[in-house]
Amino acid sequence: MRLVPDTNEARRRPPQWLTVAHRALENTVLDHLGTLVDTPVAAVAPDLVEQALVAEGRLGPDQEAAVRALCGPGPALRSLISPGGYGKTTAVHAGAAAATAAGRPVLGLATTNQAVAGLRSVGISATTIARLRLDLADRPLAPGTVVILDEVSQVSTRDAAVVVGAVVNTPGAQLWCLGDPRQSQAVGAGGLAAEVARLGEAGFIPAPALVVNRRQRDAVDRMALAELRAGHAGASQAIRTEAGWEHEEDDTPLATREAMAEAVAADVESHGAANVAALAVSHADCEDIADRIRARLAAAGTIDGESLTGPGWGSGAQPSYARGDRVLLHTKPGPAGLHNGSTGTVVAVDDHGLRIAFDTAGEVTLAQAFVAGRRRDGNPNLSHAWCRTVEGAQGGTWEAVHLLGTASLDALVGYTGQSRGRAPTHTWNTRPLAVADHGGQLADERSATEVVLGGLSREPVTTFAAADDPWIVHARLSAERDEHLGVLAGAPPDPGRSLDQERARAERDVRILTRANEELERAEARLGAFGPLSGLRRSARAERSQAEQALTQARDRLDAARANRRVSEHRVGELEAAAARRARFDADNAWRVERIAAIDAELNRHWATATLAAVRQDDPLAFGIERLRAARATYAADLDAYRASLPPDSTGIAAEAKRQLAAREQDLREARYGVEDRRRQLAMASERHFGRRDKGGVVAARSALQRAEDAAASAVDAERVARLRLDDALSNERRRTKALADTEPQRVELTEAVAEFDAALDDTRAARVADLAAEAIVPAHLVAVLGEPPTDPGARQAWSGLAGRIESYRDRHPEAFGHEGDGDVMAAIGPRQVERWMSDPEWDDLAGQLRHGRAVVAAASELAGAMGVGPGQAEALSWSEVLDQAVALAQAHSRMAQRGLERDGGLGWACSGPVIRTPSGVPTWPVPGRRRSVSVVSWPDQCCYHHFRTRGPAKSPGAPSPPGWAQAPPGDASPTTPGAGPPAAPSPPPCRPAR
Repeated sequence: MRLVPDTNEARRRPPQWLTVAHRALENTVLDHLGTLVDTPVAAVAPDLVEQALVAEGRLGPDQEAAVRALCGPGPALRSLISPGGYGKTTAVHAGAAAATAAGRPVLGLATTNQAVAGLRSVGISATTIARLRLDLADRPLAPGTVVILDEVSQVSTRDAAVVVGAVVNTPGAQLWCLGDPRQSQAVGAGGLAAEVARLGEAGFIPAPALVVNRRQRDAVDRMALAELRAGHAGASQAIRTEAGWEHEEDDTPLATREAMAEAVAADVESHGAANVAALAVSHADCEDIADRIRARLAAAGTIDGESLTGPGWGSGAQPSYARGDRVLLHTKPGPAGLHNGSTGTVVAVDDHGLRIAFDTAGEVTLAQAFVAGRRRDGNPNLSHAWCRTVEGAQGGTWEAVHLLGTASLDALVGYTGQSRGRAPTHTWNTRPLAVADHGGQLADERSATEVVLGGLSREPVTTFAAADDPWIVHARLSAERDEHLGVLAGAPPDPGRSLDQERARAERDVRILTRANEELERAEARLGAFGPLSGLRRSARAERSQAEQALTQARDRLDAARANRRVSEHRVGELEAAAARRARFDADNAWRVERIAAIDAELNRHWATATLAAVRQDDPLAFGIERLRAARATYAADLDAYRASLPPDSTGIAAEAKRQLAAREQDLREARYGVEDRRRQLAMASERHFGRRDKGGVVAARSALQRAEDAAASAVDAERVARLRLDDALSNERRRTKALADTEPQRVELTEAVAEFDAALDDTRAARVADLAAEAIVPAHLVAVLGEPPTDPGARQAWSGLAGRIESYRDRHPEAFGHEGDGDVMAAIGPRQVERWMSDPEWDDLAGQLRHGRAVVAAASELAGAMGVGPGQAEALSWSEVLDQAVALAQAHSRMAQRGLERDGGLGWACSGPVIRTPSGVPTWPVPGRRRSVSVVSWPDQCCYHHFRTRGPAKSPGAPSPPGWAQAPPGDASPTTPGAGPPAAPSPPPCRPAR
């Protein structure tokens, strides 16, 4: 089953897959969690809760609030999600005491014995999930049991199914989940912690949280851990480096390990071995650090005497155990109280084995066979406890802790390792040793501290696979869509068309009734016109009889018209009532139509995002070609929408507006100069000359001044209009610039996505076309224009080439789909999307090729045969090369046919009329409808068809003739037997009568 993470993370993560069986197991767990969320549980009596809080003693306000929430009313699932060291175990003990006082059994569960021991240390009866799985077969949970699941982040999905299933199947039971999703995860696939945290954050379950760090005493240490838990590995490491808790020796990684062993040995001497922990990620690193610590303790006399050896985790030297050694069990040896994870100190070595004082079970002797033995999985039964894995240490607390920093750390494992000690944890950073040449790859030049920082910056996946399963959202939205469609399918029938027809029929019946009334009135008037003496004459009696008959018929027609009108009115009434019912239904369910459209858009967006993630994981066809095409169309539509929303580009308009403004300003200046000039002229005309004033000149000057002032006013208006146009264009440019800046991130992201989709479609097209050609039923849109895939290698290459061009067009044009029933070109690439007078070169060019697709494929078969290309060679040629040559050959065939030449059964081309000789003696053939002749000019051996051209020179004497053609002596127009002497001039093929 294909999983798809977030598209941003997908750039850094490889494709992820999941088995169907495990997804089914996840579904079971999720269904059980949903059942617990929907199952209410009565609260513990408040007075019992308060008594438990008083008996517990010193609890902080956050712890007391958490106990009240866990014991209060609500669903059968509760959580207490808080970082390590915040006092979860102490708080939950008070809750367990209150539940016990209320008569509810309490059972603690955990994955590791270390966490089980933590629950038992505060008085909670606890066992491992592995033991619970065995016990449930014979002894199910008691009704009303409160199950406390500690270190929930370590619970695998397989174990979660056991725990959650047991609680769901127990009446009145409830589940309290404790832990921190930001700590080390389960060895197997998991995600329970993240899901429970999500339910709490969404408010579906009571989810109190502790806010006080009660383990780390140093404020700076608490700040560094908070930064690391928040995902800020760099900030956390910087704080720790400044405080002196990050170590890296300058010499070699081995020197750093030696320094770590020296520091651990010193702390053992100061605090005691049981209060000091050295931690590493792998068992091999644990053995290495333990050996270095033992060497120092042995030199100090802490470890001495005889020893026993046992198997190790790696292929190195076998570890030895002597008096003073700390050991760690990896399997249960038999005595009660001992289990995987138990630790103790060797007090003696004798012939019976190791006598060990265990921390929780007193002295126990382990036989030599047990020390030298292995578990069923091949791992040793015990090892040194001087250094232990971070995973095994989760849930434990020590006075002093030292962590071996390697590239194997990640954000969660690193946080777990650095949060185990009351005093600040010292991290000893190392990097791998370069022990070989890795094929010329660049060496990792980072320092050890940088290597560890890179590891701490990694965020492992902590959620259920269902969170990355795209079919979850698809199933949910599809189910909702089907529900709405089901309601809409039950809509009353729409009587719109029938109602229109009945209304038209009713109007016709009204007209008929009106005419029937008029006819009745005329018939009654005609009958009333007969007088009392009208019956004396035979003709009058006949006319009266006819009038009476007409009156009877009119009354019958009137009755029929009235009946028809009543029927039509009743029918119209029924249909109008049905239309009203349909209108009410449509009004009441209009939101469903809108919701279906919204669901379709959401599904398109969901699958587009999932497909983009698959493309970025180099698996573009993970969800099929149709979803890949739809995803490309979705992102392209979004990009087009962003581009369409931008203000239009006014660069050209602004430039033209500037030019016009400059011109109008120049016109205004000239107009103002003209006004001044006309004023001077008026002043000069108004002066007296020889005591007289030129009145005509003054009038003319005033008129000229008026015209100049009018022109200036017009120039002012034109300049103002030009300036307004420029301001408007510049304003549009500013709006466009701002819109471009505001939408640039989205447009860049969409552009990159569309480019990635295009590349994925291009990269997969050849394989897709090959698969289509190999299908038992070839898609109809290809068969419509190309026919079935041929078996001939050359023809198949040309068929594949044309099919590739069709698929390329369909990849980028969603409107091409849905026309498979139209046949011909439209079946393959859909109708032309623009008007005939508009340019659509891509469609026009491809349609022109496809109209002759079958001819091109047929020509390719001849091409391969003429060139002597076998199946293997044909496959080696690219589709494009074969297709281009096949197109050229098909075009040549078409030109020859247009010139009146016909194929001659494999002998080339034959004329359809008599042979004509030119004055030079070269044989030619007439071209119907043309005043030109055709001459043979060349016969290249490697060409698959014969070249002709109009009025060309004759073939040179001695040149080879095409195979299968007759040869004739000079001047002889009749064909002869092939091979009859050296040819002197080319002869035409045997001519046939014109058809």
